Amino acid sequence: MPQIFTTEYKGPALEKPIKVTVNTGLFIDGKFVDPIEKGTIDVIDPTNGKKIVDVAAGTAKDIDVAVEAAQRAFKTVWGTKTPGVERGRLMNKLADLMEQNIHEISAIEAVDGGKLFIHALTVDVQQAISNMRYFAGWADKLQGKTIETDDSKFAYTRHEPIGVCGCIVPWNFPIMITSWKLGPALATGNTIILKPSELTPLSALKFAELASQAGFPPGVINVVPGYGSTAGQAISEHPLIRKVSFTGSTLTGRKIMEAAAKTNMKRVTLELGGKNPNIVFDDADLAQAVKWSTLGIFHHNGQMCAAGSRIFVQEGIYDKFMHAFTEASRTLQPGSTFDASPTVQGPIISQTQFDRVMNYIASGKSDGAKVHTGGDRIGKQGFFVQPTIFTEAKPDMKIVREEIFGPVAVVVKFKTEEDVIAMANDTSYGLASNVFTTNLARATRISNALEAGSVYVNMASVPDFRVPFGGYKQSGQGKEMGEYALEAYTQQVQRKQLPGRPRRRRPDGVGVALDEETVDEDTTEDDTVEDDTDDIIDDDVIVAEEGVDDVAEDDRDGVMEDDVEEMMDDDFVDVADDGFADVEEECLEDVEEEDVTECRTDEEEDDEPALLDSIVDEDDATELEEAGSEDVEALE
Repeated sequence: MPQIFTTEYKGPALEKPIKVTVNTGLFIDGKFVDPIEKGTIDVIDPTNGKKIVDVAAGTAKDIDVAVEAAQRAFKTVWGTKTPGVERGRLMNKLADLMEQNIHEISAIEAVDGGKLFIHALTVDVQQAISNMRYFAGWADKLQGKTIETDDSKFAYTRHEPIGVCGCIVPWNFPIMITSWKLGPALATGNTIILKPSELTPLSALKFAELASQAGFPPGVINVVPGYGSTAGQAISEHPLIRKVSFTGSTLTGRKIMEAAAKTNMKRVTLELGGKNPNIVFDDADLAQAVKWSTLGIFHHNGQMCAAGSRIFVQEGIYDKFMHAFTEASRTLQPGSTFDASPTVQGPIISQTQFDRVMNYIASGKSDGAKVHTGGDRIGKQGFFVQPTIFTEAKPDMKIVREEIFGPVAVVVKFKTEEDVIAMANDTSYGLASNVFTTNLARATRISNALEAGSVYVNMASVPDFRVPFGGYKQSGQGKEMGEYALEAYTQQVQRKQLPGRPRRRRPDGVGVALDEETVDEDTTEDDTVEDDTDDIIDDDVIVAEEGVDDVAEDDRDGVMEDDVEEMMDDDFVDVADDGFADVEEECLEDVEEEDVTECRTDEEEDDEPALLDSIVDEDDATELEEAGSEDVEALE
């Protein structure tokens, strides 16, 4: 049986001690279980490098079990089997439980991820709760359309759930990004395989416990911590997972896209890296520009995909900005997770990521950039790095072009709008941008010229759960949050219906189609049962006998010959004893093309060869360093 991790935290930011309990097993099919291969993961406290606890390590075998549970739940108790209003009720119940346990979740998130408790409480967990409530409200408001074609047809669209979705979450904002993915996925009726980063799995396991308490049916939410080369690879390749949503490095995102293409063509949403411009014009409010620029790069030690790491300052305000920005960076000091001061700077997440950040700083120095401030390690315990500002950097330097994912800023002076737009867009990324100016016309002009999925004016990149978030170029594809996120977890399908033909009963009870010439004045309503021909089957119109209306495609095998006949033009297709006969192309010989949209049988997907020998190997530090990893270990 999985063990229960229990501890208590104290500190200046806490009114009273917080007791924490986390089940360290895998959460599959509504219960916590041991992994099949009995592996474990050491969860490390980045403030001191010491182990917090062991958690279960899932592998491909565990992913198989979880997918089986999720597929069963989707087919029987979730998806279209559960009305949207009920899905929304369960999501709101989960949000209520999260709020009731907000201090415990925040403590878990802070210790596990190396961030301040007060930040986890007021930002991360609160955003997660709000996001779940937002999407709970959407659960019963998913709508299609009716589409006018001509008087002889009826066409409409449906927004249907995809099925089993794999959600791979990074280590920098675990609980918040979990809600970004699970909120719209659950609201639209999908079932979930959630793989948190092995560096920060604890809040996801607590989330699973609360989801069970909220009453979600077994199999709807499954949480499988594991490494990228095992659990992550299995999610990317699994033939029954129809959708993967991944937040992390661009390098890993490419491998997930490749795996999806070479296996079952699963849909993919990617929120990847960024090398984001932060532009300060001469007319900017200096105090606001400094405050937000400091937050934009040094919050959570710059371990953010939307960090404003390239700071462009117009020459007229450059000196004043640099003086104030330097002083602001020096106020940030290392401290305890439960320190009450908002100026405390936390650690880098792991030894591997710490080494990568220090290597980038060394690269900047050796390439000739000037260290304006910072540039060194802080202390000997934990993974703390000084807030670092580079100046006099060249456009081709690694510190300018690659995502560092640490507290490292590069400040560049510019003259004109044209100059800064060209420099800002000179990157393979396009996630976010920040613009500081009091000229609204300029703000609009620059915002529209920047190649970025999000532009923030007179503020830093602070996502809002009501507003879509995603990038251009190699920063990913698809959107998280807001109404737009619903599209990522639904498939829009069209249904087209031909009107039924009138018919009358033969003595043996079988329906006979009536041509116009054969319907005479003596035909009564009792003789014609036109209303019985309203059934809609995905591809064609089924004329059903009494009591067998609304026969779904999946139920064809159980429908007998005497119960259902399918009509094409004036002919009937006989129904086999063991189910519906396939409608072949020859059935359509007498049918006008405009009257029949589709006439085909469903085919099962071909099995494709597996790909992705490994998503991320820990030893492959060089490749990840060049990629600028946001999610260095999220899939290890």
